[in-house]
Amino acid sequence: MKTSSCKAKGRNHQKEIVAKILAAFPELEPDDVVSRPMGSSGIDIMLSPKAQKIVQLSIEAKNSKVKPAMSALDQAIYNNYKNTIPVVAWHPPKTSPDTILCLISMDYLLSLIKELNDKTKTS
Repeated sequence: MKTSSCKAKGRNHQKEIVAKILAAFPELEPDDVVSRPMGSSGIDIMLSPKAQKIVQLSIEAKNSKVKPAMSALDQAIYNNYKNTIPVVAWHPPKTSPDTILCLISMDYLLSLIKELNDKTKTS
């Protein structure tokens, strides 16, 4: 596959992630969630301070045939925003374009579940 084709595939994957976030949180504006250009250093999906408070994720996008390795999660951890959860968003091959799986550490997953349970108990 040509380099330009790979970059276009990755760019489309990032745009799909942005679209999903904006659809899930209608209070966010398009400028609050932005796909970074290919080859840029840092996290792949830029979030405004407002979006960071709502979404609380630092997303590393991977659109490859191979399942993301620990190095992808390490990259998300290295680039994450303060007070956000590092996540790898992966589009598996031969699935519909809107299928995106996320990889997070067990510690973060458990903290999310605990937070949800605590909110449920108080409401």
